[in-house]
Amino acid sequence: MPVTVLNTGTFNAGTTPYVLPGTVGYLGSLSALTPYAPAGSAFPGAGNAPPGWTWTAAGLRNDTSPETLDHVRVYGGIYTAGNVITVTSSIIQAGTGGEIAPVQHHGAVATAGGKITVLDSTLGWLPGTMPPAGDDVPVIFDVNGPLYDVERCDCSGTPQGIDPPGSNMPGTPSLVLHNWIHGMVQNNTVTPNHMDGIFSQGGSDLLIQGNYVDAPVAGAVTAAIFFQDRTTTDSDVSVIGNYLSGGAFTFRNETVTGIVVTGNTFSGQSQFGDAANIAPGTIGTWSGNVHPDGSAVLSP
Repeated sequence: MPVTVLNTGTFNAGTTPYVLPGTVGYLGSLSALTPYAPAGSAFPGAGNAPPGWTWTAAGLRNDTSPETLDHVRVYGGIYTAGNVITVTSSIIQAGTGGEIAPVQHHGAVATAGGKITVLDSTLGWLPGTMPPAGDDVPVIFDVNGPLYDVERCDCSGTPQGIDPPGSNMPGTPSLVLHNWIHGMVQNNTVTPNHMDGIFSQGGSDLLIQGNYVDAPVAGAVTAAIFFQDRTTTDSDVSVIGNYLSGGAFTFRNETVTGIVVTGNTFSGQSQFGDAANIAPGTIGTWSGNVHPDGSAVLSP
């Protein structure tokens, strides 16, 4: 059965089911954030690190678990091989060292206790920097597929916006809720990297709801939201109440069977069309998907 739709509240005074640009991410005072930066970087907090964390070539690192960062401004990425990491109300911008993503999780899979939670935070790259050429990465890079809970974040500055894995835990889906995903960059002009707004590369049990996904309309962009598992098919995936724009096709499903796609707004801006479904992927429910003028978006 598809995952249960969450009652996650009403945004924008009830005018849309999705967040609007500029309404999520870290919205508080910069003075309320504790700054951390590598020694010699000339950024605020240079040489400082939270207790238990150290600066490495890969960024600010702590391999214990669970760990929490709250109200921090990190000039450089964070890295953990611990299983559980939580980031709340923070700004994390990579680009001061050899890091490949603002947040890197190298802990366990979801079914073995791996979990990453990022709430109300801004993730990206420092002005004038971008991921190294050849690194086709999102703002949150994971190795094994932890349980995701990414909500109300402002995500930009990478080839991929968010690459969420499904949890493979029936009844406990990974969550991508009410995020603003925009400003994707092409960091490899010689052999262009693959770009997407939301790219799920595998895993059943995933809910994507209430996001504003603004992807470029370009040949290197597969879709605003893309499902492709190179090893198997997945199930129990729902895409509900999002704003989706850009891509070759704005929505593309290749490997989720019975996917639920309801109540989304498609901008109509794409190279080839609103939606594509490629076998073995199948559409389970397609309803209430419209363009901004109210015209229906047809099921692929």
